[in-house]
Amino acid sequence: MEALDSRFLPASVRFAMHLLAQLYEIRWLLLTALIGLYVANKYRKYDRLRHFDGPFGTGWSELWHTQVILGLRSHLAYKNVNDLYGSCFDQRSDSATLRANAIRPYRSSRA
Repeated sequence: MEALDSRFLPASVRFAMHLLAQLYEIRWLLLTALIGLYVANKYRKYDRLRHFDGPFGTGWSELWHTQVILGLRSHLAYKNVNDLYGSCFDQRSDSATLRANAIRPYRSSRA
């Protein structure tokens, strides 16, 4: 079987083949960049929540949460975590109620 001569292919097909060949050559660089972006994003999310105590690894992954949900006893696990680490919500203030009451109704600007 003869090799396909690229001279007889349309220019758009030749361009696509060239682009795919270039991407294939830098595949490890692209993979490394994607992994780096993933790790940076995870660290950014962890950094925002690190002052909250909680079970090990919950700042980095959803493994603990997934295990609890699949165990079908999540209400008990969350109660235990709440008892052990305390609530992260301020239950003493009615700030949510105050904020909800402060919402102004919509008024058309055409009035």
